Amino acid sequence: MAKPMQFPDTIWAWQHSAYLYFGLVGLRVPKRVEEEGLDLYEHGETAYNL
Repeated sequence: MAKPMQFPDTIWAWQHSAYLYFGLVGLRVPKRVEEEGLDLYEHGETAYNL
């Protein structure tokens, strides 16, 4: 009979699944927002006036 999965094993599995998912898919914003800048999109103002 197999031993039940322990709590640290569960944490390890979730953590590595998240690393794998976000490593492959990533956390990206839409291309338009990236080009405009996150400051303008999130806060309605720019960080630098160049």
